[in-house]
Amino acid sequence: MRSLLARACSALAVLTVVTGATAPATASAAPSAPAPAPGAAPRAPFSCAGDILLSAGLETTRLHRGVAVTGGLSFTPIGPPSARYDAIGLNPADRYTYAIRSQGPGWNLLRIDDAGAVTDLGTVGLPTPILGLGAYTAGAFDTAGNFYVAGGSDNLLQRIDVNTRTFTTVTLSQNLGGVDDFTYRGGYLWGVSATGALTRIDPATGTVTVYAAVVPPSVTGYGGAFTYGNGDLGFLDNAGLLRRVSVTDPLTPVFRLLSTQTTVAVSGNVDATSCFVAATDLGVVKTGPATVRPGGTVTYRLRVTNHGPGPSSGWTLTDQIPAGLTDAATTSPGCSVTGGNLSCAGGALAVGAHTDVTVTGTAGPGTPSFVNTANVRGNDPDPNPANDSSTATTRVADLTITKRQEGPATVDPGAKVTYTITVTNDGPLAYTAGDPASITDDLSRVLDDARYNGDARATSGTVRYDNPELFWSGALAPGASATVTFSVTVNARTFGNLKLDNTVVSDIPGSNCPEGSRDARCTTHGKVKAKDKDKAEKPVEDTRKDTAAHTAKGPRD
Repeated sequence: MRSLLARACSALAVLTVVTGATAPATASAAPSAPAPAPGAAPRAPFSCAGDILLSAGLETTRLHRGVAVTGGLSFTPIGPPSARYDAIGLNPADRYTYAIRSQGPGWNLLRIDDAGAVTDLGTVGLPTPILGLGAYTAGAFDTAGNFYVAGGSDNLLQRIDVNTRTFTTVTLSQNLGGVDDFTYRGGYLWGVSATGALTRIDPATGTVTVYAAVVPPSVTGYGGAFTYGNGDLGFLDNAGLLRRVSVTDPLTPVFRLLSTQTTVAVSGNVDATSCFVAATDLGVVKTGPATVRPGGTVTYRLRVTNHGPGPSSGWTLTDQIPAGLTDAATTSPGCSVTGGNLSCAGGALAVGAHTDVTVTGTAGPGTPSFVNTANVRGNDPDPNPANDSSTATTRVADLTITKRQEGPATVDPGAKVTYTITVTNDGPLAYTAGDPASITDDLSRVLDDARYNGDARATSGTVRYDNPELFWSGALAPGASATVTFSVTVNARTFGNLKLDNTVVSDIPGSNCPEGSRDARCTTHGKVKAKDKDKAEKPVEDTRKDTAAHTAKGPRD
């Protein structure tokens, strides 16, 4: 029996509907003695309606039936306590659960029915595991009905024929090294050690492959493993957490940690198995605003719907929040946002029923659009994966301002200098009379060497001057522009610093010219020719680039 610390949650094996049976093992075989005739005939097999079966106990073992609920799993006991057993798995051929007795004479094969009643089928003649705890702790069936068990630390895998109660030994290419449980999926057995590394076992050849850091490390270890109806893998952290992992291809796997859920706290000799056979088409539709202004709130609604034909036993919803959408949060039950990822765990969902999840964030600056995709993963086999994902796109408002000084960059005393400011709504939002676009142009650094001519005009909107600032505001449809022009006349004799520096700003979210912007399109730099030698020596060298026009457009949507 594994220690309480190492077995707070344990071996989950599962009935899956993944195609392909395991080829017969070719490793060395150890003959086994025939078992005695089975005991009393069991009652009904398990319905395989998506429950998860958990066995636990110190001196005796009792079966529990679990169901997915919002945020995790809930268990209730079924059947009376019985002799202690371990390494359980559910046989897809007859839908009974089988286990290895962990006390008493020999390593007897047990059969368990849907009421939790245990039938002792007698000894199989298994050898005692050499390494680890000296007991069989990991168990799983393949799709052909072969029952695989192992001690979790040595390099021997036992394949049991539950009908003849005989076994074959498969020698592995390396020790399992702390894999307390494994599960079958796509021709391989999969298990996780306390380090978070995932181990893949080929039961046909005995080849063991280890993939580092697939799940977070665990102080107490991973005691249980199972396969969801859709092929995802579930690994139980003994501390009471369930890690759900997707595998793109068993032969050349790419892993993704989909969710972390809460499980019930249990103690003692713990093991589990689960059963998913009924097809359920879950789909998700994500909706959100088509447009938003920088700094605005974006709210997405994710609707999970069961399209049938069977009821859903549970589901996981994931959504990677796009970069630039800050302060992402959710108040939906069973959901959390961690490290920019939304993760939700939901319970049963009847045919035709739906549930909604919302997540909000703030549109940060400098992002032209947010493309956001949500994915739903049902616990049950899904006949229509095409509707398992949904994408919403939100464009961010964009206002481009360009200012230029007409004519040469250096002008004579007494010359007239004309400025042109172009304001363009790059969309997608319209600026209206009630919510207009606007700019402010502070002429302070020009008026020490020139005077405003009072001739500001605009092609649309309203322009006004309040010394020393020029203001414009107006409606702009997406794609429309407004042009503002005005002029100054350079002083003939009295000068300031001989520089005509001028910057336009806008407090409209999405503008390229906010206060403090370094966008060259927002500023013009002009100079006044010195009238005499004394004046020519006084101005301080300006290290900024002199230019008369800044009309080049920067990066755009």
